[in-house]
Amino acid sequence: MSTSGCAASGEPITSIGGTSEQWGLMGATSIYSPTPTGFRIYVRYPGSNLTPSLANQRGWHLNWNRR
Repeated sequence: MSTSGCAASGEPITSIGGTSEQWGLMGATSIYSPTPTGFRIYVRYPGSNLTPSLANQRGWHLNWNRR
């Protein structure tokens, strides 16, 4: 996720929003490789093949901010 347009500084915090079953995702709050201009997260959805189509069907989206 690029954060280069964000004026805030500090450690990123994340969550996943959506309309259905986002509670089953794992890894949404685990930040990897944070820099002043971006970070990575890796998510899993146990018992299912996680695809962009599935994420879109359920309205999943990343919420993030800086502490």
